[in-house]
Amino acid sequence: AYAELGQSARGLQLLRAALLQDRGRDNATRLQYAYLLQSTRQDAELAGVLNQLASQPLPPPQRQQVDDLRIGLSLRQVDKRREAGDAAGAYDLLAPLLDERPADPRMALALARLHAGVGDDAQALQIIDSVLQAEPANLDAWLAAAASASKLGEHDYALGALQQADQLSPQNPQVLAQNFAWFQDLCARFESLAGTGNLEQLLQMRSQLPSGDTLEKYQEMLTPELRMEGRMMEAFLRRCRAQICFNTFQFMDSAKRIAIDR
Repeated sequence: AYAELGQSARGLQLLRAALLQDRGRDNATRLQYAYLLQSTRQDAELAGVLNQLASQPLPPPQRQQVDDLRIGLSLRQVDKRREAGDAAGAYDLLAPLLDERPADPRMALALARLHAGVGDDAQALQIIDSVLQAEPANLDAWLAAAASASKLGEHDYALGALQQADQLSPQNPQVLAQNFAWFQDLCARFESLAGTGNLEQLLQMRSQLPSGDTLEKYQEMLTPELRMEGRMMEAFLRRCRAQICFNTFQFMDSAKRIAIDR
């Protein structure tokens, strides 16, 4: 409850006091503590708590919880290696997890992230698609699909994936962040398509512009600073759309469009 309220430090303090009071004998409290350590990304201490729990005679539900926490911690180590540029080391950590849980979608998505990390987004997207076939409500898979599809230039697929993610969790910070990344990419693609030879592509992109209702929904969830940045982006997109509708966009380079906007 403290973690959900943004008071993780207070929650950790109370749970540590409870564990000291009963000398760590309450496995349920220790499990709560482990979950809070996971949410605050205190991996070293979490590993120690999980080792303590693994040595205890736990009922099956608690044993499953400990196992899930262990897998989550291991996958986080895989991602850390990948983000550090050590793809081979990341795969060495992931391989035994894949053998242990070949049907677990978390393993498949971790493997997809490895492929994407070395530039093989086509293979990553194949893996992600297989996850979505089995779990069409998997939010992480839709976000990963949007990212890889966008890098492959499959923008319609990426937009569809983001829309699916938005339906599943419209207030999720990752969903919001990836939607704004999509808008920024859309702006960049508009800027790169000046010239009469690109008119057909520009007209195709017109359908990818977000609706006013979608923009308003995201604006309501932002801080004032981000809201102002979003308003500027919205104004830019609306001007681009108007220029396309009046068949003037393709005749203007970036400098001309800025001058007109002023």
